[in-house]
Amino acid sequence: MTGWINSPRHCENLMSPDLREIGVGGVTVPGSQYSTYWVQDFGTH
Repeated sequence: MTGWINSPRHCENLMSPDLREIGVGGVTVPGSQYSTYWVQDFGTH
């Protein structure tokens, strides 16, 4: 969350009153460059 809030574009999406739904997913991939990967998907419905 801290990374998303500190990213202007991500923070803008998170705080937008036009976006009413969010899906968040994460996966850990041992041995990969970042180990843990996260994704956000915003909806307007």
